[in-house]
Amino acid sequence: MVRGSAWFPEWAALIRTQRKARGWDVHTMARQLRQAAGFERDALPDHDALVRSIRRWESGKITVLSERYRLLYCRALSIDEPALFPEGPAAINGEETDTEDGDPTNRRDALRFAALLPALASLPEDAEPREFTRHSEETDVGAATLDQVRQAIAAYGTDYATQPVSELWEPARQDRRRVAALLQRRTTLRQRRDLYVDAAWLSTILAWLAHDGGKQRTALAYAHDAWRHADEAEHAETAAWAKDVEATILLYGNRPAEALRAARTGAARAPAGGPAAARLISQTMRISARLGRGPGTLRSVPNHLPAHQAGLFSADVARFHSFAATSYLWLGDPRSAETHAKEALDLYASAPGISPTRRTITLLDLAIAKAQLRDLDGALSLGASALQLSRPASAVTDRSKDLGRVLGESFPHSVQVKDWQAASRLDGPRH
Repeated sequence: MVRGSAWFPEWAALIRTQRKARGWDVHTMARQLRQAAGFERDALPDHDALVRSIRRWESGKITVLSERYRLLYCRALSIDEPALFPEGPAAINGEETDTEDGDPTNRRDALRFAALLPALASLPEDAEPREFTRHSEETDVGAATLDQVRQAIAAYGTDYATQPVSELWEPARQDRRRVAALLQRRTTLRQRRDLYVDAAWLSTILAWLAHDGGKQRTALAYAHDAWRHADEAEHAETAAWAKDVEATILLYGNRPAEALRAARTGAARAPAGGPAAARLISQTMRISARLGRGPGTLRSVPNHLPAHQAGLFSADVARFHSFAATSYLWLGDPRSAETHAKEALDLYASAPGISPTRRTITLLDLAIAKAQLRDLDGALSLGASALQLSRPASAVTDRSKDLGRVLGESFPHSVQVKDWQAASRLDGPRH
């Protein structure tokens, strides 16, 4: 919301409107906030200071309200936080929080602990541990809310390969913000750990989406966030997938040495025999090839993998062959690259809609191999087929440019090559 030339937060207008709707002046609002604080009321500033703060908040001079007062307003007005503070918590918006009451991140927990102490002092000795247990089970986050988050994550994993980045980016971003907001609320220890895992999944998804959209710095930032949350939760699978996407981003960013370190870190954390472990084996294979390591880095096909499997967080034989094709191209062996690309494409043909981006990259790799093997017609035909497939991604654009370069080097005087390069618009904008 804009008032004059400055940003005016929507929540500032809402708290003012809700106060006036109840017929309260700012002094009454201050008393209501103090009452909502319960045992924590003594930690609030005095009445006059609180009144001054209310006026500042309602004026919009403070762009983000601290977590403590967000909770108190919600209690005093009996309104859910998303309805009263639609902008989301401070850490998400990137704004500076009102700090007149100190650090909002840790103060809420400190106040709750301080409020608990007087109650404990009056309890019989044998009742104290039961009170500890009761408080450990208190939560402001319902099971239905957590289920909705998990369902959203599963849907993104399924829809990722077939939906455009533009349709998935904002919903996934809002869900990541929602998890961040939930983490600001009172939760059980188990819920908090689960929310950290959810945050890691969503940030990994956002890292892939940003990578496909050509926003590599944003992609790396989300990959690092995913790793941090997964590591804090000690959740091996999400930690591995976070390093998998980081390795891919670094590889396409022409930073193969860093990519290899990321892949090896992820492989060390991945559950043995799982899809993340298999994917990171393939990652290590192709990154090593990019660094010029010999054919010995190429392993045999993992026999426990399905031939072709849907989902962002999956691994299959088709992807292994696709990675192997890329690896052999980087090792200067187009004949082996051709063999592996054909193996992958045979598997992708059984369900062409499952992995359109990877299938497109494999077609382009096969076209590059054909060009290096002096099969101009085959290379051009495969290149044309690849460009007709849907779901643009920056990786596809990069590989298309590689094909154009190889065609130009292999057939420098070919009119067909020049026509294909013009038709493919290799110098156009990245998607």
